[in-house]
Amino acid sequence: MERYHGIVTGRVQGVGFRYMTQQFAVELGLSGWVKNQSDGSVEFEVQGNKTEIEPFLVKVKKGRFPAKVTELKLSQIPLEENYSSFKVIN
Repeated sequence: MERYHGIVTGRVQGVGFRYMTQQFAVELGLSGWVKNQSDGSVEFEVQGNKTEIEPFLVKVKKGRFPAKVTELKLSQIPLEENYSSFKVIN
C-alpha cells in the first residue's frame, strides 16, 4: 500500500476535473479525496496498491478534455488507516 498527496495545476477547475479524478480512483479501487484550492489548483490524496496508483496518476496527468493539466506535484505520505472510499470535497 502507498499513499500520495498531489497538487494539479492548469485548467482544472470548472471543467469536472474533481469528478473525473474520483471516477478514475473508484474504477481502480483507490481511496482518498480531491478538492479545489483557492489558487485555481486541485489537491488530492490517494491511497492503494502501487499497481493501481500508477495508472491513476497517468490518467490524472493526462486529464480529459476540456481539462488541461500543466503540472502535477506529487509526494509520498504515510498511510491512513481510515480511508475507505474516494470523495470529492467541496
